Amino acid sequence: PKPSSYAYPLVYGKETEPLAVEHFEKITGLITETIGFQTWGDHAGGSPDRIVGDSEGLEIKCPFYSENQIDYLLLTDHWDLKANYPDHYWQVVSLMLFTDKKKWHFCTYDPRMIDDKHKMSHLVIEWDKVQEDIDTIVIALESAVRLKLEMLSRLG
Repeated sequence: PKPSSYAYPLVYGKETEPLAVEHFEKITGLITETIGFQTWGDHAGGSPDRIVGDSEGLEIKCPFYSENQIDYLLLTDHWDLKANYPDHYWQVVSLMLFTDKKKWHFCTYDPRMIDDKHKMSHLVIEWDKVQEDIDTIVIALESAVRLKLEMLSRLG
């Protein structure tokens, strides 16, 4: 186990997320619900922020610094997300795989923005547009599982 450390951005994100969900639901008219850790096979999985109905998911980021929200507002599609925030992109694509959801909402929320239209950025990522990257994740996970099992076998 790693010792935990206090991280202001992480705490801010956790505290702000309920407001973000409320804002997302108000703006989109969609209803979300929480779910726990979603397993994929015996060795992988992830924790989505929320799911939306039977076929959609939601990932929310609440930037600690408002200038980051401006950068998020400039994103236009999943290609921009992949190019500028690859960690967020791969997280979303992985969650799509782990939950078998065909559409994912990626949102950022900053309640400190003065104009309401700048408080939330919102991208929709669709399975058929990221299928190649989902396939890449599957191949990488299969390789990682083989390596893990090999290492465990060697440890006895």
